[in-house]
Amino acid sequence: MNILFIDDDQTLHQTIGGFLKKQGYTVFSAFTAEQAINIFIEKDIDLTITDIVLPDFDGIRILKAIKDVYPNAEVIVITGYCEMKNARSAKHYGAFEYLLKPIDLNELLTTIESTKVYEKKFSRGNKE
Repeated sequence: MNILFIDDDQTLHQTIGGFLKKQGYTVFSAFTAEQAINIFIEKDIDLTITDIVLPDFDGIRILKAIKDVYPNAEVIVITGYCEMKNARSAKHYGAFEYLLKPIDLNELLTTIESTKVYEKKFSRGNKE
């Protein structure tokens, strides 16, 4: 499974990216929305994990843009700011889940494994 991880925190990329790679996932890192768009266009992305606060764009807008073009795409939204407005917006625009930082890696893994993408890719018992 190819995961696009969008966040401007280098340490979080190392922590989450490293953890997911150890679980057998391919992780593409983007620190800005512009990088994320380029990766999303160039790679076959199965799942996107995006922060809400980015230096050049809003994560909710990224979610909306992805869902507008790929309605069945799975997106997990993460944030360090617990605001009901953002949580409602994320769900309204089709986020699979809304997780708060600091991210519990086991919770993230469980969330990924409960997506339709995971079920479709790994339902036959063989990881790609």
